[in-house]
Amino acid sequence: MTEHLDERSRAGRGSAAAADADSLPRLLGGRRGAADASVPPLVFVLAWWLGQGSVPIGAGAALAAGLVIAVLRLRRGHRPVAALLGMLGVAVAGAVALYTGRAVDYFLVQLLSNAGSALVWALSILVRRPLLGVIVGVLLGQKMRWRRDADLLRAYGRSSWVWVGQYLTRLAVFLPLWIAEQAGALVVARAVLSLPLVTLCLAVSWAVLRRSLPSGHPGLRHPQSGERAGDSAVSSTTGQDGAMSGQAVSDGADSSGAADRLDTEAGVGSDCGSAVSGQAAGRSQPQTSQAQPRLAGPQSERSLPETAPGGTSGAQTP
Repeated sequence: MTEHLDERSRAGRGSAAAADADSLPRLLGGRRGAADASVPPLVFVLAWWLGQGSVPIGAGAALAAGLVIAVLRLRRGHRPVAALLGMLGVAVAGAVALYTGRAVDYFLVQLLSNAGSALVWALSILVRRPLLGVIVGVLLGQKMRWRRDADLLRAYGRSSWVWVGQYLTRLAVFLPLWIAEQAGALVVARAVLSLPLVTLCLAVSWAVLRRSLPSGHPGLRHPQSGERAGDSAVSSTTGQDGAMSGQAVSDGADSSGAADRLDTEAGVGSDCGSAVSGQAAGRSQPQTSQAQPRLAGPQSERSLPETAPGGTSGAQTP
């Protein structure tokens, strides 16, 4: 009994460890990325304020901060593509601010990216290709096989709405501040809605994903293909058909046996009938032979010539 309980406890700890390894925060790793993305805007506003409203100083400082972060990310083992994309985002934001001459326009790229992200994520859910499933499938090397699992597809769709809410929340906060040209407030909002909001989004979307999956589902790494269910259904149908055919064969055998018995009984009956008919024929032959003289007597009497009482024939001589 105790060994059984120990095995169950070890199995429970193993499943919990596997679930933790497959969690979205571990797979996506968005916390450190959000923290890294919050540094260049902060450096931009500080340099702009210290430089007495000089946008070029702020843009140069932000670009230098982005370069340092890219180097650190490469040293931590991140992919060069991710580091270059982060650096490119800082460069584009600084270029927009330099082009317009307004410090608040440094956050215009962030504003547009959140609006576009909310739209793209919502459309991906509507076309049944939620981006959360696409990203996790690429990270796990599954490509698009997870779409064959109806439960996993539904779970990814529901949890992706959490990410849509994240982008819409940022958009609702950033847009009024950008219109009011509050660069300092935008920096604070950018910091608050980066790491804390991403952490909350990861936790909530992971909870929604787990609750959306049935209790017996093996997890994100093991999508269930619909073909297995189809194969099991076909096998069960085949088994039923086999049982029905077996029953039909047995019924046919019973019916053929019954037919044979009926034929045998019919044969016996015919033999008995033949015997009875033979006996009847044998009995009728003496009666027929006895009846013949009776029929022949009158004929013979009629065939004999009539004789006269005197012994002469019926023809009288003149």
